[in-house]
Amino acid sequence: MTPDDQAHGPIRDLMVAVALGSASPGEAAEVERHLAGCAACRAELAVIRDSVGVVGLAAPDAPVPDLAAMRARLLARAAGQRVAAGREPFMRSDTPGRRLGPVLLALAAAAILAVGAGFYRYAAAGRHQLEARLAAERAAAAAEIAGLRDSLASAGAMIAALTGPEVRVVTLAASGTRRPGGRMFWDPATGRWTLVAHDLPALGAGRTYQLWIITKGGQKVSAGTFAPVAGRAMMQAAYPLPRDALGAIAVTEEPAGGMPQPTGEIIISGA
Repeated sequence: MTPDDQAHGPIRDLMVAVALGSASPGEAAEVERHLAGCAACRAELAVIRDSVGVVGLAAPDAPVPDLAAMRARLLARAAGQRVAAGREPFMRSDTPGRRLGPVLLALAAAAILAVGAGFYRYAAAGRHQLEARLAAERAAAAAEIAGLRDSLASAGAMIAALTGPEVRVVTLAASGTRRPGGRMFWDPATGRWTLVAHDLPALGAGRTYQLWIITKGGQKVSAGTFAPVAGRAMMQAAYPLPRDALGAIAVTEEPAGGMPQPTGEIIISGA
């Protein structure tokens, strides 16, 4: 054993643990004290740290072992090899440059693979989270597009109900002092009815407005109930009626849920 090995050997055995962050505080302090006056060991520690940073990125996905236990086992094995074989010097002072001994190289390689496995698992978890977030965003975008398509289709149907070539318009007005009014758009070809009303009085609790289609024969057909918002209302109904059968349109105030036949006051009507 050379004087160089006696001075540097124990410190070099700890440098891999320091590079991997698995050294105890006392071991780390011992290495730092030695490195303060040893340029050669500082250079070797830099090489080990660079190897950990580069080789670790290519490690396969595997369970990360216990670094402290692994280091203890390898150091114990290295000590046994030194006793049995007379211990090959860790560093040879008679060759150009300085090189790592085989035992420490084995320790460094095993520890580097372990750290690389941790990096790989972390990257894989991040990738899975990103894929999940992108899938959720795609689903939300698809739902929004579907909603826009439904809105567009509804708007197109409304425009057709108001502007079709055969649409007839019935103007409705109040007969009293109040001034609510509205228009009924009727398309005999499709049987679609669209009521647009304005200035309707607010309803009391348990009350609703009910739309009636009145035939020339006096039959009163309910086309549904509705409630205004700020005096305005729009509703649609579907009821086939012969082109020459319409007598009038009326809106009455009825109990909530509507009635089979009109019972309340006529709010607006038109022939």
